[in-house]
Amino acid sequence: MQEFNPGTAILHKFVASGFTVNSLHVAVYDGSETLVDSASATASGDGYYYCILPAPTSAGLYQAKWEALYGLDAHSVEAKSIDGVKFRVISLEVD
Repeated sequence: MQEFNPGTAILHKFVASGFTVNSLHVAVYDGSETLVDSASATASGDGYYYCILPAPTSAGLYQAKWEALYGLDAHSVEAKSIDGVKFRVISLEVD
């Protein structure tokens, strides 16, 4: 599981292989499955998408999920960009 300091920029990546997506975005949820942040993805060509979001400011476990619309139905697709989607934000130590 990857660990990040609060506020660190995290690059989320997604590859749409063999299908077209609309309204693609990444959502970050805390351990209670509460949405803490989300942003629209940017297409970089040939089915590759990315999104840069800051790590949450509170220490804890989080999960990033890609969410997209396929045709008329909404589906949730989990990203494989952050070691199985889950990551940890650690507390900064103060001397």
